[in-house]
Order: sequence, then structure tokens, then C-alpha cells
Amino acid sequence: MLAAAINISFGTVMVFLFGTVAWVRRPDDRAGCWFAGWLSVLGAFIAQFAGLHAAGWKEVAAAAVELDLIALAGVFWVASAAIPVFGRRFGIRLGMVLTIPTMLCLTLAEVDIQSRWVLLSVILARQALLTAMSLMIRRPRPGFGTFMAVVCAIDAGLMTYFVFHGQTELLVQVILAEVYFAAGIDVWNKNIGQTIGMRVTSVGLLVCAAVFPLAEVVHRTWPQIATDSEMWNPPKSIIAVGMMLMMFEEQVRAAQTLGRDYRLLFDNNPHPLWIFEVESLQFCMVNEAACELHGYSKEEFLQLRLPDILHSEVRGTATTQARNPRAVPNRASRHLRKDGSEFPMDITAYGVIFQGRPCRFVLGIDVTKRDNLERRLEFELGHDSLTGLANRQLFEERLLESVDRSAKSGEKLAVLCFDIYHFKRLNEVYGPRIGDRCVDYVAKVLKASVRAMDLVARTGDDEFAILITGLRDLARAEELVVGLKESFATTARIGEFEIQLGFSLGLAVCPDDGSDAVTLWRLAENALRRAQANGGGQAIWLSPELRADAEKKLEIAGSMSRMMEEDRFYLMYQPLYAFDGSIRCLEALLRLEHPRYGPIAPLFVVRTAEETGLIEALGQWVIERACRQLKEWMDQGMRLVPVAINVSSLQLMGKGFAERLMQTLDRYSVNPRWIHLEITETAAMDNLKEVSDEMSILSALGCSFSIDDFGTGHSSLGRLHQLPISILKIDRSFIDPLGDREAAGGDTTFTIVQAILSMAHALGLEVVAEGVETETQLNCLSRLGCDLLQGFLLSRPVLPEDVPALIARPHPILEFASSREAFRPQGEALHDATIAAKG
Repeated sequence: MLAAAINISFGTVMVFLFGTVAWVRRPDDRAGCWFAGWLSVLGAFIAQFAGLHAAGWKEVAAAAVELDLIALAGVFWVASAAIPVFGRRFGIRLGMVLTIPTMLCLTLAEVDIQSRWVLLSVILARQALLTAMSLMIRRPRPGFGTFMAVVCAIDAGLMTYFVFHGQTELLVQVILAEVYFAAGIDVWNKNIGQTIGMRVTSVGLLVCAAVFPLAEVVHRTWPQIATDSEMWNPPKSIIAVGMMLMMFEEQVRAAQTLGRDYRLLFDNNPHPLWIFEVESLQFCMVNEAACELHGYSKEEFLQLRLPDILHSEVRGTATTQARNPRAVPNRASRHLRKDGSEFPMDITAYGVIFQGRPCRFVLGIDVTKRDNLERRLEFELGHDSLTGLANRQLFEERLLESVDRSAKSGEKLAVLCFDIYHFKRLNEVYGPRIGDRCVDYVAKVLKASVRAMDLVARTGDDEFAILITGLRDLARAEELVVGLKESFATTARIGEFEIQLGFSLGLAVCPDDGSDAVTLWRLAENALRRAQANGGGQAIWLSPELRADAEKKLEIAGSMSRMMEEDRFYLMYQPLYAFDGSIRCLEALLRLEHPRYGPIAPLFVVRTAEETGLIEALGQWVIERACRQLKEWMDQGMRLVPVAINVSSLQLMGKGFAERLMQTLDRYSVNPRWIHLEITETAAMDNLKEVSDEMSILSALGCSFSIDDFGTGHSSLGRLHQLPISILKIDRSFIDPLGDREAAGGDTTFTIVQAILSMAHALGLEVVAEGVETETQLNCLSRLGCDLLQGFLLSRPVLPEDVPALIARPHPILEFASSREAFRPQGEALHDATIAAKG
């Protein structure tokens, strides 16, 4: 009774265990067969327990059920061994072939049927089926199939012998032994690899197969010993342990396989993958794709930290997010290769525990091609597909931006609308293919004609627009128009044809013609329509006055070199006086007498020369003429004074300026101390480093320098003191209101001039007051202690032949003022100067 209860308990535990494995953790056919087998064992134990309290036919029925369930358990375990090798369908067929005839034979043998021919027929039919099944599996498993066929044949002979000799009780032992022997041999012979669990299970099944005939032998030899239950307990425990070992081994093997699969997936993944530690940001693991993309070997990569592969602009943000435990899906980043080149990546990061440490697992995708495609699409959105020029939409956007900048900077801009004359007729004559090539040809000509800062757009089938920015005046726009006329004056080779391309132009200028972008463009298109109406090759300016100004500047710029050769340029000299009436210096002033426009303003000439690149040639011409004049005055025996020459910053910084200057001085035998170079305050401050270097070289050679127009560049004397200057010229804007109490800012100007003089004298500089035109200004400057004077009150610029007479005698106004001031106390003089300034 106790043994039966223990068996039932053991069976229940096994059913629960393998039921859980089969249906919760391992939903597969083999585990289901194990569960069904142990369920059959539990049923056999229950039938055995029921047979202890039964009698008569109930006891026989209980015994038959017990044997059938024990055999059924063996059949399920045979099927469980066959399913992994032969598949589910074969396992089901095998189970059905074994179950029905086996249970029928066991039942007939247990009830001791009297008809031996019926029993023998059932036995032989069963063995025939089993032999056939064994032969079927010879192809995949020839050894096991042949062996089982032989075993089935031997068992058929034994059972036939027992039937004819009336020993039907031995049939049960043979059938049960055969079933469990087949299961044990099948597990042992499995060709998918041997494990400890499989061997233990196989041993348990084989021992169980041996228990049945061994129990019969013991019972016949020692009838007084009841060993059925005791001999059955060890094999079933071995089977249970073996099956649990198999499950454990398979879990370990699955984990190892999964680890290898994951490692294979990590290492061979085409996308860059890496793992880094959260605390130190040190890389712990990286795949080949990441190493190849970043240009490092795996050993080098694992020596790096996360910031080492990030661009400096994203390094701080990425480092902060790396320590955030939350997942980061698809974040844009910028990475660096080993050679320092930059490329974009999309990053997805997750927090993981790797080697017992908090880490981040990162998947990176190189999006260089995607970004290039986006840029390409963005380019195509704003550009014409045929010519590659900006389209109408982009031109409008840039025009709006440029108009805003123009309003802030005070510069001009021009909109030029251009179309191909009679383009429709050209398409009809030559066909659309040649028409497209004509459009492309025109686009290239327009693109080559403008500066890099200008914009050319295709705004229609045969229409273009050009945005010209950064204009001080309209010479650049007029130059472009003239250049386009020249470019289209000759025939163009388009494919196999020589084609004369005509055009029309319309221009509008901001802010002269309008300050609104849309209005300006419309006005330029209206000018184009008028040009089209006038016929091919016409250019219409919206404002005739602007066209005249542009033509004037363009004509002057184009003829400047020729006018230097024709002596249209000439020099006049304005003296700089000391307060004793003597001339201390002469300033050479450039003048131009144009044959069409008459006298041209010097500032206009200088700016035009700078814009056209002629400033160095013009500056060298001035130096040549001034040195030649000094040589003439020396030959005449005139008392020499230094000649001040205005020098552009572009000229001063030009290559070889100092060498050319010294060569010119040597050629005319002029000592460098007679040349005084003037540079404006603004030019000096805008290019302080370059200008300082050149001035230092020339100063060392004997030339002296002065700063012209001081006060207009908003610089400090402290900065100017870095330059080798000896004279400071106060701009006339500070001299005009000096001493005039009605002038706006007269008091402030007096204070400013007084401060400039004090600081300049402290730095050892002489000061020149420019634009002195009244005696009030003269008296005030005298009392303030100014060193030199220049202005129309004393002398206008004069021709070279008038200079000797000026130098020969003191200026009468200054001579009189000097003698009068000599008798006045210093305090009274300063008081009068203050009164004159403040009224």
C-alpha cells in the first residue's frame, strides 16, 4: 500500500514537471511525448493501486490496464526519440503501429485467452508491422533499422514458442521488454550527438526493459520474493533523471548556440555596432563594420573612448545622452574618421548590462548617401534641371534677402532680366534638341560673365535673371551689359550649326528704381519687354540718369590707362604752412581733365582705379611725376620741402611696392626724406597688420608717414601709435565748426581738437589741421598749439610752376598773426581761444 502511494506521488510529480516543461516552457512534440509517457506511468500506478482492493474480473481488468499503460508509456518514449530524427508525421505513425497491436497482445495475454491461434495471429501481425517499420528506417539509420528488425524477428519466434507451450504469461514480459529496449536503443543510437542526459535516459530505458524478464526469472526461481514494484522503481528514477538532464543540456546548448548566433550576428552585421561603458565611455566591443567605417583596426578602436570618434560640435550633447539610461532612437550625429574626415550617422542606443557593467549598445547607420541625396533633392528643388542655374523660386528668395541687406548696408543692387531673341522661331527651325543646347550655351555665358557673389537664374523657357549685389555705383552693371553684348556679337557653335543668338535686356536698380523685391523684379521685366519691342540686342535701363552715370564711370575706367599715357592726369600741389608763415610740406594732389566730362573728382578717380585694378599703376604714375618734379626743383635751386603723396592701402600692400619706390627715388636722385607718404586712417585700421609691416620697411629706408583724415575712422591714437607715423592730419569735419559759436557741436569740437593735439604731442607727433578757411579757425588753432595748417585760407592747390614763388616768401597772414601773438600773454591767448570756441 505504501509503495503504491509512493509510486503515485512520484508519478504525479513527474507529470507536473514534464507537463510544465511541455506546455509552458517547451511547447514541442518530444516534450509532449515525455509528458504523455509519464501521464501513462501515473495511470499505471493508479491502476496498480486499484488492483490491490479488487477481486475476480476487476483485478484482472486492473492488471490489464496497468500493463497497457506501462506499454503505452514506452510507446510514447519510443515516439519521442523518433520525432527529432524522422519528424512528427513518422512519430505519429510509429506510435499508432506500436500502440494498437501492443495493447491488444498484452490484453489477450493478460486475460489468458483460450484460442492460441487468435493470440498467435495478433502477435505475428504485430511483429510483422514492427519489422516493416524497422526496415523503413534503414536508409537514414541502417544499423539501428537492421538491428531492430532482427530483434522483432527473434521476439516473434520466442512468443510463438511460448504460445504453443502454453506459457502466455511470458508474452507480457517479452512485449514490454521489447518496447522499452527499442526506446533505449533508439535514444542511445541517436545520430544527432550523444550527451550525458541521453546516455542516462537510454540506460534507464534499457534497465527497465531488463526488469520485466528479470522479474519473471526471480519470481520463478524464488517464488517467495515479491519484487515487481521494487525492481521497477530504480529504472523509472533513472529515466526521469536522464530526461531532466537532457532538458538541462539542451538549455545550455541552446544558450551557447544563441550566444554564438548573437556573436556572429554582431561581428558580421553590415551595420556598425559597438558597446561602450557608461561611466568611462570606453569601448568594450565593436564589430568590423564600425572599424572599417571609422578607419581603425579593432585593437585601435577598443583603445578609444566615445568622444574620440565624435565631431566637436556634437561631443557634449552625445556624452550627456550616453549617460542617460533611456533608449535613444534614431538620433542624428556627426562622426570623425581616423584621418579626421567627417561623416553623418544616425544613432540608436539602448542601455544593457555587459560583462557585469552598465553599458550602452549602439547601432549606427552611415547616412552619407542619404544626406547627399537630400542635398541633391534640395538643389534640384531650387535649380533648373537643364542648366543647373537657380530657378525662379530660388531667385525670388535670394532677391528678398539681398534687398534687405542692401537697405542695411546702403549699397545698391541691380536686377537684370535677359531673354533669347526669337527663341520660339529658333526652336521651330533647329528643333527642341538644339534649342535646349542654345539655352545651355546662354546659361554658361551668363555664368561666366558674373562674379561669384552674383546670382544667375533661369526663370522661363528662354528667360534668365541676374542679381548683381554689392554695388557702390552702376559701373559694374554697365560693364556686364557691355560684356554680354560683346559675347553675343559673334555666332555660336551649337552642335553642327553656327547660330547667331540675339538677346534683349532689361535692368532695374535698388533703391533708385524701387526698394521692394517683387516690385523691382517686375520693373526689370517691364524694361525687358520694352527692349524686346525695340528689337534684338537692346538693353533698357529703367532710369536714364542711372544709365548715364554708369556709362560715364565705365568710359572713364576704360580709358584710364590711355589717359595716363596722354597726360590727361596731372599733379597740383597744396602747401602745408607752419605758424611762422613758412611752407613745411607740399601735398601732391591728382587731377584729371576728361575730354568729354571735364574735371573729374579725385575721389571718383581713386575709387574707379581701385575697382578696376588700376590703382597700383595710377599710384606709380603719381610717384613718378612727383619725383620728376622734385628733380626739376632741385635743378632750379629751389629750397626743397617734403612732398606728401597719398597712397592707397591696396597700393601699399601690393607686391614689390617698397622696391619700386626706392628704384624710382634712385632714378631721379631723390633722397627718401623728401617723400612723405599719406594713408587714410580708415585704410590703416582696416589692414593694420599688413600696412604696419610695409610702413616699417619703408620707414627704415628713410620715408616718413602721415595719417590723413584722422577722426573719421573711429580709431584711437594708441592703436595708430603702432605705426611708424610722424604727422597726424585732423579731418576738416572737425576744423569747420571750430571757433564758430553758431556751428552745431562747436563746443564739443573744440574739446575734441584740444584732446587730439594734447595726445599727439605727447606721442611726439606733429599735427596738421586740414581745411582751414577762416581767420577764426586760424586763431583758434594757433592758441591750441597746432603745428601745421592746410586750407584755402592760406593757399589753394597750385601748378608746379607756381610753387617756387610760394616757397620763397612767408605767408603774409601767418607772418602778421605770429608777430601779434608774440606780444600777448599765454593765458590771455588761451582765454581768447576758449571764448572764440564757446562764444
